[in-house]
Amino acid sequence: MQVNSTASARKPVQRLRRALLAGALVSMAAGCGEGYFAVSSDGFYYEGGYDYRYGARYDNCRNVVYPAVVVEFFAAEDGGRLAVLADGDIVGGNRVETLRVDRQAGNGLVYSLAGGFDRAGIFDVRVTARRVGDVATQTFRYDNIRVDADRCGPVTVFLNATVN
Repeated sequence: MQVNSTASARKPVQRLRRALLAGALVSMAAGCGEGYFAVSSDGFYYEGGYDYRYGARYDNCRNVVYPAVVVEFFAAEDGGRLAVLADGDIVGGNRVETLRVDRQAGNGLVYSLAGGFDRAGIFDVRVTARRVGDVATQTFRYDNIRVDADRCGPVTVFLNATVN
């Protein structure tokens, strides 16, 4: 009896492919994928693999550090998203943290800042913002912001800053 060497060689490869495919399907069904999706307070959609996007917990908590708060900037005249020059800090307990750029517009302008990464609790947030070309700055204070946690970490609270 003659054995077809090509067919015999394919069988282990086919078995390996099937096993890999089955493993991938099981991982996807278990919610172990790396991609995730979230919606901010104004309905702006976030997608992708940046390490601190947040919202709907479709990522199964893997490799994601969630912020406690996100401060988003909006224009007073029309309510649209606004790029500003901004900085700020978040105080929780005995810890002070500088807010990080969350969504960047370029040239030092930001759409939002985030802070309190991987922490829940009661926070005070202070942000200073100004529009490009303006000399005056606006200060926004948010006191006693309660941030709860779930199995993935803090459930992000979105704060709106309406800039005049």
